[in-house]
Amino acid sequence: MKWIVAAALFHLVFADPIEDRFNAAANQIGEEKYAEAAAALEALAAEAPEHRLAAEALFTAAEVREEHLADPAAALALYRKIQASYPDSRPALAAARRAAAIDKQIGTDQEGLEAQRRFTQIREGFPDRPEAESIAMTEALLRESPTWVGAPSVALWLAEVDLRAGRLESAVRRYAAVAERYQNSEARFDALLGAGDAALRLGRTGDAERFYRMLDPAGDPSRETLRRDALGQLAQARGRQRLGWLAGILALAGFLVLTGSLLRAARSARRAARALWPPPSEVVYLAPVSVVLSAAAFTGYAGLGPAVTCISIAGLAAAWLSGAGLAARGERRAAAVVVHALAAALIVLGVTYLALLRTQLLDAVIETFRYGPER
Repeated sequence: MKWIVAAALFHLVFADPIEDRFNAAANQIGEEKYAEAAAALEALAAEAPEHRLAAEALFTAAEVREEHLADPAAALALYRKIQASYPDSRPALAAARRAAAIDKQIGTDQEGLEAQRRFTQIREGFPDRPEAESIAMTEALLRESPTWVGAPSVALWLAEVDLRAGRLESAVRRYAAVAERYQNSEARFDALLGAGDAALRLGRTGDAERFYRMLDPAGDPSRETLRRDALGQLAQARGRQRLGWLAGILALAGFLVLTGSLLRAARSARRAARALWPPPSEVVYLAPVSVVLSAAAFTGYAGLGPAVTCISIAGLAAAWLSGAGLAARGERRAAAVVVHALAAALIVLGVTYLALLRTQLLDAVIETFRYGPER
């Protein structure tokens, strides 16, 4: 009981009402009461400008007005107030960056203020409305504001929406259109880089190289690094494509060896076909296992399901041909068994590489082997 009384007295003596109000406003943000939270934070900073949380309150209020209330003008004013009144505070640098970003979007004379406000509303409501509706609203905004200084970055945002959704062809077109339309904008570099990355994911290395070669770092070391890395990724992708051709040839060779062995043992195509039924015991055992593994893979890592299914089918086909060929021989000789095993291994290895390459899981597999599975 004494401890409870002591704690209550401590709170009464040392309580910080400004901090309590700041925390209450933070709770309002969590409850999505954005207007009330912003007003409370601004009032807090006005009433206690010397308090240690005053700059933080203004910055949080600016973020709320920019990101949730679609009021870039008010947000810009608050960011600038932080720079002027609290230049040495922790939020001052971030406020300067956000102010510069808003300035870039609305123009020096704020002629793009209404367009930026509309885009903020579109972006804020993006998770709660159909994606196609948000895209249509954004495209309409760009048509109605063709000279808006923030148009290039919004056009890039549309391309990124397609990229995240896996619509790679559409993403390439949008990125390329941004690069073509806004040739004197800073967005051109990002657009060309995005177009090259999307084309590379599609396996169109020629298009990717064309976009990457057009990148102009303009003396910026960070952009020079991005260009160099992009060309390095292109060289790696081409090397993997060449290995893919080799894997395909080896897998095909394995199938030809097993098919040839079956035909030779059966001595005719008709007998070879009859030798395939009933399926060998290896297939009877592997088929249900493959089905279970494939089904489980579709619940895991993105792209894993198609890869495991493809590998399972190839493995079953190889086991079927091999088992039928050996059974048709009657007597299983060690040399034939070894040849069949090597051919089946070539098929599985080749198809595995092609499946991982096609589903873009090759890097994930390499990292797993290098660093171990994620825990």
